[in-house]
Amino acid sequence: MGSALETLCGQAVGAGQPRMLGVYLQRSWVICLATSLALLPLYLLASPALRLLRQSAAISSVAGRYARWCAPQLFAYAVNFPMQKFYQAQSRVWAVTAISAAALAAHALLNWLVVARLGHGVVGAALVGDVSWWLLNAAQLAYLVGGSYPEAWSGFSRKAFTSLGGFVKLSLSSAVMLWFVALYMQFKFHFTVKISKIFFSWMNWCLKLGDVVLHSSADSGGLPEEPRDSSWCDFNMVSTSISNVLIFLYLATIEH
Repeated sequence: MGSALETLCGQAVGAGQPRMLGVYLQRSWVICLATSLALLPLYLLASPALRLLRQSAAISSVAGRYARWCAPQLFAYAVNFPMQKFYQAQSRVWAVTAISAAALAAHALLNWLVVARLGHGVVGAALVGDVSWWLLNAAQLAYLVGGSYPEAWSGFSRKAFTSLGGFVKLSLSSAVMLWFVALYMQFKFHFTVKISKIFFSWMNWCLKLGDVVLHSSADSGGLPEEPRDSSWCDFNMVSTSISNVLIFLYLATIEH
């Protein structure tokens, strides 16, 4: 649900309006955190869900306990992913890399201390993940609000809660496209090399077409205060994704 931010941040930078980056970032936080809240029951009810899928009682119990303690990581990623796109749009990747490396070192040290030395097992591993994720977020947020982006970040704004409808539509269309890409990657290895080559070529052309459509407004020389009408983008991305699946299944039927 945060993938639309990459397109919008790129447009803002290309159009010379970095002040919109902070607004887009906050809108993406709202959407991603709301999505995380909707997914939270899957973490809290992981044990009964796994038992319904006929997993053993032992596996369901351990996995469910781990998932419950990992719930804070769900919200941490919802905060972190939009910040990644915010930094990437401004080519500040080295600063983020340094922060991530420090967080990784802290994560390894905490894992050794809590899991290996103190022996807290699965719950300890989950808690270390929670702490590491939120340490990473705290460091990146401090870098964000510390004055490194005077043009792109002017503080929290009420604009983050306006025009969320268009932002959600673009996010959903991007999420659907990514879901179909992931689905294709999962299934392509189950078929012959010939089919994979044909479909992979088709997929590349479809992705290029989608990229042109999503970024076309950046070439117009300006960027409006709010996201433009995404109806054409929605139609293009969804229809392209559906056609990908249909063509792939057709080729598989012919081969077999």
